[in-house]
Amino acid sequence: MSTRSSAHTARGWSFAAALLVAGALGGAAWWRSAIHQPRAAVPARMPMLSPGPTGVSLRDLQQAVLLARQNPNSAPLALEAGALAGELNEHGQAMYWFRQAAALDPRLLPAITGQGQVWLAVGRPARAAAMYERALKLAPDEQSLLLELARTYTALRDFPEALRCARRAQEKAPEDPAVLRALAAIYGELVMTEECLKVARRACEIASADAENWVLLGSQLLRGQKYAEAEVALRRALQLQPGNIPANLYCARALIEGKKTPEADREAFALLARIRISEPNHSQALLMMGGILTRAGNLPLAISVLRRAREADPRDPAILIALGQALIRGRQAQEGVRLVTQGQKLGPRGVGFLDLEELARKNPDPGLTMRLADLYRRQDLYDQAVRVLERGLARKPGHREIEKRLLAARAEADRLNPPGL
Repeated sequence: MSTRSSAHTARGWSFAAALLVAGALGGAAWWRSAIHQPRAAVPARMPMLSPGPTGVSLRDLQQAVLLARQNPNSAPLALEAGALAGELNEHGQAMYWFRQAAALDPRLLPAITGQGQVWLAVGRPARAAAMYERALKLAPDEQSLLLELARTYTALRDFPEALRCARRAQEKAPEDPAVLRALAAIYGELVMTEECLKVARRACEIASADAENWVLLGSQLLRGQKYAEAEVALRRALQLQPGNIPANLYCARALIEGKKTPEADREAFALLARIRISEPNHSQALLMMGGILTRAGNLPLAISVLRRAREADPRDPAILIALGQALIRGRQAQEGVRLVTQGQKLGPRGVGFLDLEELARKNPDPGLTMRLADLYRRQDLYDQAVRVLERGLARKPGHREIEKRLLAARAEADRLNPPGL
């Protein structure tokens, strides 16, 4: 699986990314039942491209593509080919068939939102937002579209827009747990801790049998270093859904950081191993397992596991530093020092952008704009860099340094595009 298609694994402890995962719907079966409905009745939201096994095979996709090619005027068949390609993380094919479906039927909402999901899966939230905004014009009262936009703007780190969309959805359904989850996650990103936990707890009260509500509550408690409370919430999520990947990951972290005992490490290791049953190359699970093995003194196995983590996400500074430190302890100092230095230069994933974002939003100083854009680019957040530089250029037309950095950021962002786009 590509690291790009697994947003929740590749951004350290990115709760904006975790929100996207928590909002996912499942499976190609949903598509097969939905695409034959009339245009206006088709749900506006498509399921997230799946980060793991879906039961969809390459043969399924080949058959769907064959049917779509034999019936070139059928938007539903093009849509199904796109959906199946998406389930298999064949992003280029998915985009091609979604565009074909939209060309045949411009009002077919899943053909538009499908393109949004592809852009989101390959790390282009700005393009995803544009597709969802286009869909929202066709269905302005569609609550699920507002939530998708809220999640997308959260990934883009445009929190004013994310809040606007989530609050519009809340006006339509004040007690919908999905709406409350979206609001809680945005409040969490804005470090509005009391509001975040209040809304997350309300979602758990309303739908106590939904594991995603407990995952969100646990993740936000974990963010506030309330380890014991986070563990309780996450264990509840695991009772409801033992295979939930974020629940296993966050619970492992709560045990490791909250208890700091060999017994907690052993239980955390088992939770992380459960993740790897469905996602063998889950970078964050491998990272945490490597840390547990390092603490236990099993350096050869720790180094092997951390090398796998690095293969899964070569630019995660935490992985580079952990591997480097393990190598140094294992008397491979030259490579270890090089990796630690490389990781330190990249800077930590999930760093606190908020203060600088607020300053850059309110202050037209080009220096602040470029500083924030550079920080985004070091974190591989290229669409976010493009967005802030475009805003800076609108404030300071003709500013050569901003123009130069904007061209570079756009080129970096375009390299994330599926082949042929």
